Amino acid sequence: MKVKICAGLVILALLGGGVHGLYLHSQNPNPLDMPCDRYVKDRPSAGWLRLTGCTLFIPEAIAEQDRKYPHGLIRLYLPVRVPTEPADAKTPLLLATRDPALIGLYQQLQARIAAVDEYKRDAFIEEHLAEMLVSRDVEGMIGGSLSPTGQVRQDIARIGQELSEDFVILSEGDRPDARFAMACLMAGMVGLGLGVRRLYTDRRSRKLVVPAIVGSSPGSQDSKGSDGFLPPQR
Repeated sequence: MKVKICAGLVILALLGGGVHGLYLHSQNPNPLDMPCDRYVKDRPSAGWLRLTGCTLFIPEAIAEQDRKYPHGLIRLYLPVRVPTEPADAKTPLLLATRDPALIGLYQQLQARIAAVDEYKRDAFIEEHLAEMLVSRDVEGMIGGSLSPTGQVRQDIARIGQELSEDFVILSEGDRPDARFAMACLMAGMVGLGLGVRRLYTDRRSRKLVVPAIVGSSPGSQDSKGSDGFLPPQR
């Protein structure tokens, strides 16, 4: 029974993922290409974005570590800044990235900042601000596969003053994959067909079961004749 339940859940996941992936591709056949400052102002509803002229302040990144490798980072979450906006302006966009270059830069800057006296760190950041700002284009899906979980969600909540209440997460590198979605949908349909066939076969086999005929045991007619009556006494 547990195997059947697990198989059913897998089939539902494949069907749901395939339909959702095809829907995303139909709604976002191409990325919406626009300047970062315009996105922050207009907030279009597109799911696949390519934003130009974004600014990332590396020291305010939130790092997610790999549980298997305590000293290894698997992704960064960075508030996306717009150069034309005031420094204290809240941003509606949080970038989730696995870019090795950004992760390496983050680790280098954290090591340098940690080596400075705690009371002098703000002055150190101001002095080396140009090294800590990265201007680049970003592309990815809103939501996507890099959504934060667990402790990272709490860390993001602690930088709430940097993010607007309706902020969204842009998963860098993600894009709608119609081929993968179609493969999931086809696999789910095949699994569903096999499951229905198995169910039909099981029910049919139960209906064809013939009950065994209970016969008389050997020697049960020893005291009777062949017709079932007692032989006449002489």
